[in-house]
Order: sequence, then structure tokens, then C-alpha cells
Amino acid sequence: MSTLTSRKMADMPMGKLIMNMSLPAILSMLVQALYSIVDSLYIARYSTPLLDSLGMSSAPLDALTIAFPMQMLVIAFALGIGVGSNAFISRMLGEKKYDEANKTAQHGLFLALLFGLIFIAVGLLASRPFMELYTSDPIIIQYGTSYLSIVVCISMFSFLEITLAKMLQATGNMRVPMFAQLIGAITNIVLDPILIFGFWIFPEMGIKGAAIATVIGQGAAFTYVLCMFIFKKHDISISFKGFRIRRKYLSAIIRVGLPTTIINSLTSVSLTLVNLIIKQYAYAITVLGVYCRVQSFVFMPVFGLMQGALPIMSYNYGAGNRERFKKAYIITLLISGSILFAGMILFLSVPEYILMLFRLDAEGLALGVRAFRIISLSFVPAAFGITTIIAYQSLGKGFAALIMSLTRQLVFLVPTVALLLYLTGISGIWFSNLIADSLSALIFLPIAYAIFKKEFTKREKVLFNTLPQPVENQ
Repeated sequence: MSTLTSRKMADMPMGKLIMNMSLPAILSMLVQALYSIVDSLYIARYSTPLLDSLGMSSAPLDALTIAFPMQMLVIAFALGIGVGSNAFISRMLGEKKYDEANKTAQHGLFLALLFGLIFIAVGLLASRPFMELYTSDPIIIQYGTSYLSIVVCISMFSFLEITLAKMLQATGNMRVPMFAQLIGAITNIVLDPILIFGFWIFPEMGIKGAAIATVIGQGAAFTYVLCMFIFKKHDISISFKGFRIRRKYLSAIIRVGLPTTIINSLTSVSLTLVNLIIKQYAYAITVLGVYCRVQSFVFMPVFGLMQGALPIMSYNYGAGNRERFKKAYIITLLISGSILFAGMILFLSVPEYILMLFRLDAEGLALGVRAFRIISLSFVPAAFGITTIIAYQSLGKGFAALIMSLTRQLVFLVPTVALLLYLTGISGIWFSNLIADSLSALIFLPIAYAIFKKEFTKREKVLFNTLPQPVENQ
């Protein structure tokens, strides 16, 4: 088994290994971020004579902005299943338990199918009530409901593609997941203008067209990664012949996956709460929605880096290699900090040019420029939180990752938004991210160090006790 792709996680120099594992994911995540921006730009330019006559030409973009947290919720559940499978598969490969890795993959795919079915009901029942939380405008509600009912009900492709891609990443295969995401994003980018504005035999569908383009892109990505699983040989294999649900494997996935889902859901929940707090201020939700789309261009490469770092850390924890784990954490933290520092410089330097792409008027532009500059100050402290959460997940410490994210999002961020709004008005709330990320770094740095040290001491004892003991001469 020494020829396994995953062996490079034990032997390759760490800096080279992280770049080897991460660059494909970083590239694909950049394309995903580009799609997110392009999608919003197309919607920002879509209007109808009725909307223009009512002075509501921004209604489609407002609907897309309000729908964004619920769309993130779907991704949160898919990532939970994928990351939970990834972490345990990587660890089993590190321990050379290949049959266990295959059975974990079976159960991960079963969970992906199950939740894809559950979200059909969520899309049908929850899309309109979610939109009504924010607005009573029937046009915005209708646009948002149309969009959500499509992307949430037909999220099965997303669940399956993300889960299969994470399983391949666990083995060190980053190319297939990269090409899958590229295929999905490029399909979206090509179909968006055709389906939104209409072209040739395709009628103008507006925001429904954006939703349909999204699910077609997800379907294309899933089809590709499934074909690669079927027709190519990998370090894990999936067969449902004689499959039986086993609590052991579900528990292993859920132990890391549930906190991962909650962590990613917290972003959706906190954004929902912040939007509710600021919704009475003109342009505030629109500016925050534009920010969330644009900042993905900075943070998506960091998340791609984490996709490469997670299996490396998991593998070396499974192998009991403390030094390689520590080196992986430090190098990942330095690279993520550098990417986010570059993003901060961009947001500080040219926010007005970024915002003008979304056709905001003078008042919205002024508010957005201030928001972009202030929020970007939180980028560098955020590197610590993102890297540490991934390290916790690699150890199987999903609960510790959950506590850290919960504290940052709901204990620090949301109350800070409410307090700053009360004290300073809308102009001051943009400092809330900086305060939340800085407090998280200061509080959780010593805690993380203690947990990593404790877990590796325990791991090394377990591995030592499993080694053959010398036989004393009689």
C-alpha cells in the first residue's frame, strides 16, 4: 500500500505538500468566488418595465441578498457530511485501516442522499416564510421565493458532489474536486446570462434563470466527480453491495460533521440576525449582501487552502506525527494570513470601484465604501480562527471547533452589532467583525495550544502501546 496517493502526506516536505494539496482547491474556489460575484452582477442588471416604473429596479438583487443565508444553510449541511467523512477517512488511511475508510465513505454517501431528500421539503415549506422575515414587499418576496424554492429543493446534486469531492481530498486527490468545481462554476457563468436575460430559444426567466443555472452547474459537477469515482482507481472505493447502516461510522462522521454543519450554519444564522437588526436602515442589507459576495473572492482561496490542510493534519494526527502536524498548522496559518492581508489592502484601496459594479446610487456607495474599509480590518485576525477550526476538526475535536465558532458568531459578533447600532448608529456597526475576530484570537490561542498538546500526548501513548514489545531473555 506504499504506493497510495495518501502516502505523500507522510513523506513530502510540508511547504511543498500544502501547496501541492491546496493549489487545485484554491484555483477552483477562486472560480467559485468569481461565479458568486458574476451571478450578482447579472442580477443587479436585470429589471423589467414594471420594476422601473415602481422605482424598484434593485428588487432582484435585494431578493438574492435576503435569500443568501438560506442558500448558505444548504452548503453548511453538505459540508458537514463531506468534512466529517474527510476527517475520519484521512485518519483511517493514516492508521492503515483501509477497509474502515471504505465503510466510512459508504455511510457518508448515504447521509448525502438522505439530506438531499430532506431539503426538498425544506425548500417547499420554508422559502416564503424566510423571505417574509425581512420584508413585506410582495415583489421581493416573490423573487426570493422563486429563487430559493429551486436552489434548495434541487440541492441533491450539491450534497452528492461536495461529499464525493471531500472523500477524494481525504486521499490526497485534489485534482478531481478542482475540475468538478471548475465545471460547475463555468457552467453557471455561461448559463446565467442566457437564462436570466433570454437568448435564442431560451425565454427571459430573470431570477428563476439564475436559480436554474445554479442547479444545472451543480448537476454537471456531480456528474463529473461520479464518473471519476466509477471509472478511475482511488485509495478508497464505494460499493453498496450488502450495505448495512452501522452506528460506528455514522457516529464518526457526525462527531466532526455535526459541529462543522453548525459552524457553517452559524454564519447563516448570524447573518440572518444581523440583517434583522439593520433592516430598517436604507441600503444596509444591500451593502452587506454585496460585501458577502465580494469578500468571498478573498476568503474562498483561504477555504481552498483549508481543504488541502485538513487531510494533511488528519493523516499526521492518525500517524502520531506531532512535528508534521505542528508544521502544517503554522504554515497554513502564515499562508492564510498573507492571503487575507492582501485582501485587506484591496478593500482599503479601491472599495468604490468594486461597489460601482453593482450599480449602487450615491447614498449606497458612500455607505458601502465605509463598510468595506472598516470590515476589511478584521481579515487578518480571522486567519487564526479559520485555521484553528480546521485543526480541531482534523483531531476529531468537532465540539471544540463548535464552541470557538459559536463564541465568535453569537457571543461576540451579533451582540456587538446590536450594541454598536445603539451607541453609534449604522456607521459604527462595521467594527463588529474586527472586535469579534480579535477577541476570538486572544481568548482561543492558549486554549488551542493546550488542546493540541494534550491530544498528541494521548495519541502517542496509544500508538506506543500498540507496538510489539521486546521479549526479555529468560
